[in-house]
Amino acid sequence: MTILSLIVLVIIFGIPVGFALQPLFAPKLDMISEDQNTFEANERKKQVLYQQIKELELEYGLGLIPEDEYSAMRQELKQHVANIMTELNPKK
Repeated sequence: MTILSLIVLVIIFGIPVGFALQPLFAPKLDMISEDQNTFEANERKKQVLYQQIKELELEYGLGLIPEDEYSAMRQELKQHVANIMTELNPKK
């Protein structure tokens, strides 16, 4: 095997594996420290939830998740986002 074919194999298989493992190392909602400002913490939670929705849509698009499970999980994530947005923008 030549060096060039080895590089191509690393690119072809390394990038997708890295992309697939990235969520394992992403910050979790529970890892936000208590001493952070509530507004900043809620903004971060909202961004994490948006990222989870994107990943869910990608997995559904790839056919890894059945439609009923996708719909339930997406609705749950959207409800979490709505709750956080209510906390960020309370009605006066």
